[in-house]
Amino acid sequence: MTNGKRLQDAIGLIDIRYIAELSDQLAARRKRQCRLITVWAAAACFSLVLTVGIGHTLSEAQQNRIADPYTLTLPADADQIIWASAAGDLTYSSTEDGIGVIASESAVSDSLAQMTWRGWELSGDLYLALKEAEADDYFAVLVSRRYDYNSRMNFVYEGKTRGEWEVEYEILNAQQRRLGEFSKAGHLLKYGEALYTTGTPDGERWTKELYEQQIDYYGAVLIEKYIRDGEFLIGQLEADMVANDLRLTELKRLLVDLSDAYTEQEALAAYPIFAKRGISCGIRNGKLYLFLTKQDLSSRTMPRARHRYVLSLASRRVFETVEGELPIEIDETLSGFDCSKITFYTDGARYNTVSSDGEVLDAIRYLLERWQYSIDRLSISVYADPRLNEETLASMHYQSVYYSTYSDLILLNIPMKDLNPEAIRDLSLLPQVRSIHIGPHISVDLIG
Repeated sequence: MTNGKRLQDAIGLIDIRYIAELSDQLAARRKRQCRLITVWAAAACFSLVLTVGIGHTLSEAQQNRIADPYTLTLPADADQIIWASAAGDLTYSSTEDGIGVIASESAVSDSLAQMTWRGWELSGDLYLALKEAEADDYFAVLVSRRYDYNSRMNFVYEGKTRGEWEVEYEILNAQQRRLGEFSKAGHLLKYGEALYTTGTPDGERWTKELYEQQIDYYGAVLIEKYIRDGEFLIGQLEADMVANDLRLTELKRLLVDLSDAYTEQEALAAYPIFAKRGISCGIRNGKLYLFLTKQDLSSRTMPRARHRYVLSLASRRVFETVEGELPIEIDETLSGFDCSKITFYTDGARYNTVSSDGEVLDAIRYLLERWQYSIDRLSISVYADPRLNEETLASMHYQSVYYSTYSDLILLNIPMKDLNPEAIRDLSLLPQVRSIHIGPHISVDLIG
């Protein structure tokens, strides 16, 4: 397949044969899914019969507990429960030469590792907390499904699977990149073969080989759409790029909403596994929380599906966050950011630049809205030369700071409730600061 044909696929101007091939593949996949659904339906019927048969053996309290996953009563006062903030934070210190070092490398390593306790898969921070706890100490535990590629990609949202939405995003993103390149090359390609025969009026002249390579690279369909009668339709191309940008923004937000929906679906599926064993549990902000003692983890009958889940210490601030509220108030009049230095890492896989004060504030708000139900901290990476000292960074209200020994990187770990947009603005204006990168504090896949 030539580069031109690949381009046609990438920009959505897809050859009919390719569409037919893709349709056949989708049809075959749906046929396989239908067979699986038939098997699942039979299994569900059998499961229903079993449920009816044994349902009478469950106590009324158990039935009520399983009936409403969104109702949760804590088994103890919240202050008496062990949360992540009490056992899972990493700490850093500074040496005399200003280079940050991890306070306890072995402790940090253990806290990030995955452990096993009486058959349960645990995060390292929960494991370490359990080692120090008494048998009747209560823990706030977040339940997460282990990463399952097939489950994630086949999850259906708004009429399409995640895989299909991601394909649409990647095709449109490839189209946008190609249009950006063509916006520069089109001003020359509009001269056609004159580019290598007589040259352009400005004296630009290509070899025939280079011309043919460019024609093959962009493809006849794209060229004929934006070059007509020797005229480059730059206005139409730019309008198409604006439309693509809007659609890409929609798809980014849709993929985030899809991830949240997938996580909540998995929480609903896991809820009865724990609830019917008498464990205090419930769903809050789309996440499944358990409240149980060290003794519970040691003695409870293990659910057969336990290998699908990982238990970790839950953040109290995240658990108590009310939907719609932000951990800080954002001053909408704040201005003066040096936007050329600031980038955001908002969705776990995509970098976003900003070009105005309003875009900076919007990105900060989006970060808080998107991640406050999963984490309670943000990471801010700063590259500065000469290196900033801790006194200069005090207004950032960081929980910990790390100075790289190998580069000009400074990494700030900041609780969301302490985030100071004005300090970020002031930091961007310092001449020695080259870049500021803001994103969620993530060490594992929290999206679902």
